[in-house]
Amino acid sequence: MCKYYACAVTDAGQVAINQDSLLVKHAVSGDIECVMAIICDGMGGLDNGELASSEVIRAFDMWFNEKAEELFKGKSIREAETAWLDILTRENLKLRNYSAENGMEMGTTFTGIIILGEYLIIVHVGDSRIYHISNSISGSDICITSEKGSSAGIRQLTEDHTFVAREVKRGKMTSEEAKKDPRQSLLLQCVGASEEVRPQIIRGKAEPGTYLLCSDGFRHEMREREMADIFDPQFISDKEELGKRAQDAVATVKERGEKDNISLILIKCDKVSSENEGSKTEIMYNDHPNEKTCDLREGDLVRA
Repeated sequence: MCKYYACAVTDAGQVAINQDSLLVKHAVSGDIECVMAIICDGMGGLDNGELASSEVIRAFDMWFNEKAEELFKGKSIREAETAWLDILTRENLKLRNYSAENGMEMGTTFTGIIILGEYLIIVHVGDSRIYHISNSISGSDICITSEKGSSAGIRQLTEDHTFVAREVKRGKMTSEEAKKDPRQSLLLQCVGASEEVRPQIIRGKAEPGTYLLCSDGFRHEMREREMADIFDPQFISDKEELGKRAQDAVATVKERGEKDNISLILIKCDKVSSENEGSKTEIMYNDHPNEKTCDLREGDLVRA
């Protein structure tokens, strides 16, 4: 059985408008928990990125409020996957129609995770990311020595839907070249500016550790080894500590001169024995709303 707690932090950085929108929903029914977390990064290179990101967030907020009880009754997370894909299709069309009617172009990335009990689904479009940080190291993880002398591993779960990521995957560019390439902000797809969105979908079981969702503005000035160190799950014992580390990490990125909006969501997953769980019958909600503080086809590139 899994126990979850979460936090969300966003900062405009060095720019006037925060185009990132965040949503965290946490519901409990009996001994089952459901956590939903989404980051949408509005496209700064297009018009009204903050409008696009907040519109998509509102749609998913409404869906959760209306459907959470049904999720618990059915206890099937695959229903959420179908619903999420439908919402993204509708929101993509809605934003495209609005843009056409008003002579503009707008778009947003979408990176979301929903966990029901011990199962999760990730749906992803764009270049925000989801990482999993764990003390169970596997060969594909980046291994670090943590601040207190033990090791943590970090694994990137999502793929960047960017021009440079595609070129690296094709062997036409190295990872180091991609970091310096002026085209690194070009997206292959985003919600609202693409004719069709084809999300990356990940299905699996939730694993103990820390799930990190972040916009590209957070990771520009924060190395993955640092992320694993800061969010090492063995040193995070409660929600307060989780929130403090999130705030400190965003402050560090800002101090390093990041000019983009800086956003992250953290979900801590702990394994607990069933006898430690109290008996609850009602559905209880914990909201962390928008704070405002897969194969890709060849298509038009969108500047983030």
